[in-house]
Amino acid sequence: MPIILPWQQVEQDTLMRLLAEVVSRDGTDYGGHELSQMDKCQQALANLKQGRAVLCWDDDTETASLMSQEAFDKLSPAS
Repeated sequence: MPIILPWQQVEQDTLMRLLAEVVSRDGTDYGGHELSQMDKCQQALANLKQGRAVLCWDDDTETASLMSQEAFDKLSPAS
């Protein structure tokens, strides 16, 4: 199960490189029109800041990803 990475504790330059890698993956959907990589990164950062998305780490695949807060909550075992 993925764990949340506290994006606020990641150095800004590292965070932007990580977001660039995540948004450049095949299958990432940003709607009906194409956005630049910078626009995608800014959109991802805004979603993180607004609490709509979380930055996750998956030990099994050793990759970081963005996930909606709602999707992450559904993965979490019930308390």
